Amino acid sequence: MLNHTLLDRITNIRIGKRPPSKYLADIKAELGDRLDAVLESHGLPIGLDSPLWRDDFAGMCEFRLNLLTELLAGVTT
Repeated sequence: MLNHTLLDRITNIRIGKRPPSKYLADIKAELGDRLDAVLESHGLPIGLDSPLWRDDFAGMCEFRLNLLTELLAGVTT
């Protein structure tokens, strides 16, 4: 669950089996500063020092786990 987000078919094919640091560079070239808003809307870390840009899968999962834990706590307390 921590590594899933909704993508359209074309984006999924475009990403392929490349690491995030590679496909995010291509997407950032197109979207520019809007990339952070897209990543945030999917609950992903933003900024060039994020685990995505470092291809740090464990760090990305930890980020998502913390985010989802906070969001769930916010609606269940």
